[in-house]
Amino acid sequence: MRWLYKLPLRFRSVFRKQNVEKELSDELRFHLEKLIEEKVAKGMMPEEARYSALRELGGVEQIKEECRDMRRVNYIENFIQDVRYGLRQLRRNPGFTAVAVLTLALGIGANTAIFTVVNAVVLRPLPYPQSNRLVWISKVMPALNAEVVVSGDYFDWRDQNKTLERVTAYDPAVSFDLTGRGTPARIHAAGVSANFFQTLGVDPQLGRSFTHEEDQPNGPNTVVLMQAFWQQYFGSDPQVLGKTVTLNSAPYTVVGVMPASFRFPGDAEIQMLVPLQLNETGERMREGAAAPRLLRIVGLIKPDVTIARAQADLDAIRKHAEASQMNNGGPGPASGSGPGPAPRGGSRHVMRPNGPSDTQLKVVTLEEHLAGNLPSTMLTLLGAVGLVLLIACANVANLMLTRASARTREVAVRAVLGAGRWRLVRQLLSESLILALAGGVAGLLLAAWGVKLMTGFIPASVGGEILNVSPVRLDSNVLLFTLGITVITGILFGLAPAIAATQLNLSEKLKEGTPGAGARRGLLRGALAVSEISLALVLLIGAGLLIKSFYRVLSVDPGFTTDHILTMNLSLTDSRYPQANQKRAFYLDVLRRVESLPGVRSAAFIDSLPLRPYMDKLFIMVRLATESGTVSDKGMVMSRLTVSPGYFSTLGIRVLKGRTFTDADDEKAPKVAVINEALARHMWPGENPIGRQLPMMGNKVVGVVADTRHEGLSADIESEIYVPLLQQEGILGMQLAVRTAADPVGMVSAVRTQIATIDPEEPIYNVTTLEQSLSDSISPRRFNMLMLGIFAGIALALASVGIYGVMAFSVTQRTREIGIRMALGAEQRDVLGLMARRSLGLTLAGVAFGLAGAWGLTRFLSSFLYGVQPTDFATFVLVPIALVAVSLLASYLPARRAAKVDPIVALRYE
Repeated sequence: MRWLYKLPLRFRSVFRKQNVEKELSDELRFHLEKLIEEKVAKGMMPEEARYSALRELGGVEQIKEECRDMRRVNYIENFIQDVRYGLRQLRRNPGFTAVAVLTLALGIGANTAIFTVVNAVVLRPLPYPQSNRLVWISKVMPALNAEVVVSGDYFDWRDQNKTLERVTAYDPAVSFDLTGRGTPARIHAAGVSANFFQTLGVDPQLGRSFTHEEDQPNGPNTVVLMQAFWQQYFGSDPQVLGKTVTLNSAPYTVVGVMPASFRFPGDAEIQMLVPLQLNETGERMREGAAAPRLLRIVGLIKPDVTIARAQADLDAIRKHAEASQMNNGGPGPASGSGPGPAPRGGSRHVMRPNGPSDTQLKVVTLEEHLAGNLPSTMLTLLGAVGLVLLIACANVANLMLTRASARTREVAVRAVLGAGRWRLVRQLLSESLILALAGGVAGLLLAAWGVKLMTGFIPASVGGEILNVSPVRLDSNVLLFTLGITVITGILFGLAPAIAATQLNLSEKLKEGTPGAGARRGLLRGALAVSEISLALVLLIGAGLLIKSFYRVLSVDPGFTTDHILTMNLSLTDSRYPQANQKRAFYLDVLRRVESLPGVRSAAFIDSLPLRPYMDKLFIMVRLATESGTVSDKGMVMSRLTVSPGYFSTLGIRVLKGRTFTDADDEKAPKVAVINEALARHMWPGENPIGRQLPMMGNKVVGVVADTRHEGLSADIESEIYVPLLQQEGILGMQLAVRTAADPVGMVSAVRTQIATIDPEEPIYNVTTLEQSLSDSISPRRFNMLMLGIFAGIALALASVGIYGVMAFSVTQRTREIGIRMALGAEQRDVLGLMARRSLGLTLAGVAFGLAGAWGLTRFLSSFLYGVQPTDFATFVLVPIALVAVSLLASYLPARRAAKVDPIVALRYE
């Protein structure tokens, strides 16, 4: 532990060097004077005693050096000296420094930006206490490609499990009409069970959470406000507790306000929380299963329990419940992907109960569920920007090699004066680290801007739900990552040039020319250029595949038109419109008034517009006859859509057979339906479906319309059943589509006025255009294409600069050779050809390696592609040709300069 006592001296030797040196000189002078006094006392003359003492003591400067070595701070002093010298050298070459720092900033900044998102969605825990123990529980129905949990499942799991401390349920799609506070508004709320707050480990900032009594059917109307709603509607009033808000014409008492830091799981639009108020007795008996309440379930797993064990426990409960249900002759599990009815008039469509029984239990961490596909997307992009950083390193390494060639004599002189090779390497590496740190700082600033820009483009369908809970920000993890890649980058691009520059042959280095060394460095520069081209080609081919896939998606015919169509949502509450005929009358009145507006060509209602999830799915067992004459039962998934007359003409959906709906298809007329071509093909192949009866529904088919890609351009076409609005009973929420002659956005105010004329307390919401909905539906593909395209563009630019640098330096090195060639009769085209062959050779070598890398790596993009193979032939041919053309263009200027060399000047060139 003696070294601990030496630490203060070592720190003083570094930071207070002048004082320590003065103390050392004073101490040596004291010893010298004492020695002189002793010799004088023995009879020697003062002058003779001084010389004798100096001989006995030894050289003063040598003693000082030995003392300095004993402090073991030389390496620190040398490092500081190297840094100072490196700063001076970089300051003398501002052009080189600026290019190197900018190149590194692009690579480090891109990596930092992507890692910041990865940190938010993968590394940073959710903002809930014990978030690592929160799990998402659902039942997956493969036939419907949906996750569904009904309220009966919640009670079974809550009371019978042995692996969870708590189980809570919530419904995130409850909505209310807010009145009494200015313009009527549609409020996005969530119904939560009473133990929701305890399960997540959060408490209201003001007031309290819900009690058990409030979470019972017909319990008191209470509400907990989110921070934003409290600020907007109550002006952050601290006395808000006990006040009321009018929701669906009923007063709700405010009992709490959530803190600003609270994030509702996966939904940033939630404005308030209300009690879930499930009917436990009825749900346990699976009563009212024709309209089941669909929920989201979150559990708090016990500390010593694994997710696999919890899943086995809950799955056993599920199987027992389904077996009991089948034995009792009850209906099967609810089917569909949409939510069930909301409490107290919340506008939600219901799923049909004729679902398949092949359900599977899914238990994952809450973080994994909220993240969705975002981690895989961001990790793919992180790999892409890693290639960009490697290209940047190769580019700067080339610059360093070029600069090292100009410093050959400086390195040789230092070696002659006694500097060892490791000392020279450290000196050159210190300059590389200074460049890397400058690039890291610039990259961090670039990343801070890039993160804000990038997160605005991340669509929720990619997995942006988790970003609502765990916002993206620069934190200590990001700073450590940036520091780490900065240091690694500095070593990566600085080590090879430093080693190459210190491969010393002093007799040659001090001579006028060193062609051998130039040739060796030329090979290294060529290898770096080849690596840049190969890495850039991998990114360019990946971007090319995504671009081609994106345009394949855009070329898909959706089956409907999107131009000049305004859309909006309306939801009628049972409190103000208790009868079905009242709701139908309201919607018909809206249609008549909107269609009478100047500039409106037509209007129609539907419960689920295209490019949005289906709200009503059916699973029906159909008896089909095969070609051999045998009969078999087949389960079919169908989507049921409620539409008003004129819907098909408003959206431009082609009618293939029969007719569509008219005003005569009302509640008094026979039940009718229109089906799409896919359903007709599956149910009645090769036959005319007009006049047939739909199984289990009884509706008579009166028409067949063309297929539409309802859930997105790249989604599969599903079997669809259209039923008339005028024959429906359980109508709550509908979506209005208005075809206009001009810009549809300009009609919003006029349509809103007409609806307010009918009912001034009826809000409209989700106002947009169908074109915007189409744009939103392809936003995940657009995001992936843009990100990889940007990174590929950066890689191409860096690779082009690398080729330019190699060729420019090659011209400089071969100036004398070119002069001799031209003096012996070579033409300019010969010199251009010589340089072009050099550039083409490097490019083709890079293309060869790049094609091999792309052939293996682009397979990871298969999940992002549509209608394009990861090894698409056209992309693998056209992209390399384009890269070769760009490389030749980048080498044109150096080649042109070489062709214009004056032989007389070249022969004098050193």
